[in-house]
Amino acid sequence: MGVKPKIAAYHPHFGEEACLVGSFGSGTIFFSSCNLACVYCQNWEISQKRVGEEVDCRRLGEMMVELQDKGCHNINLVSPTIWVPQILKGLIFAIKNILRQLKWPGKQVYVGLIKNKTSSSLRSCHSLYEEATAKGRFLG
Repeated sequence: MGVKPKIAAYHPHFGEEACLVGSFGSGTIFFSSCNLACVYCQNWEISQKRVGEEVDCRRLGEMMVELQDKGCHNINLVSPTIWVPQILKGLIFAIKNILRQLKWPGKQVYVGLIKNKTSSSLRSCHSLYEEATAKGRFLG
């Protein structure tokens, strides 16, 4: 396994909870090479057989923007645990280049980011960007 994340697939996904799917699907990026190796994993072939294509951080950010442009209102990262530094670099590229804010009356809202594994959590891309820049990590 290299330093570039391996992506098995990325596309609007309609197989999540209704609140995540919305009208145009959840913008799902399926990562290969999960470190958990859960025997009950529904994505075992993707996570353990390491299928997919290695991409650089910039391309990962471009994928996020492409999903947004298809109407997805969130970026759903499936099995992302070992790729957090690369994801943050991709997010920084995406945010700086066009990952847009959603329009919400009276609030500044960003495209949602979902970590989809054993403990799903929803955070805005901007909050991850702020965390990364505040710590001075993953930039460059």
